[in-house]
Amino acid sequence: MKPLDVSVSTEYIKLDSLLKYAGLCSTGNDTRYIASKTAQAARAEFLTYWKGNGNQ
Repeated sequence: MKPLDVSVSTEYIKLDSLLKYAGLCSTGNDTRYIASKTAQAARAEFLTYWKGNGNQ
């Protein structure tokens, strides 16, 4: 898969919108599922980092 250049003219873009625009998902259900799994993984990684640095 070749890289896709995307220009965002707003403060942010929703991950599900980006996935659908890039053609990585074809339906709204696919994009929501992947976006939710990505958010869960990012949260888990952050909590592991946070707790590993002596935080509660």
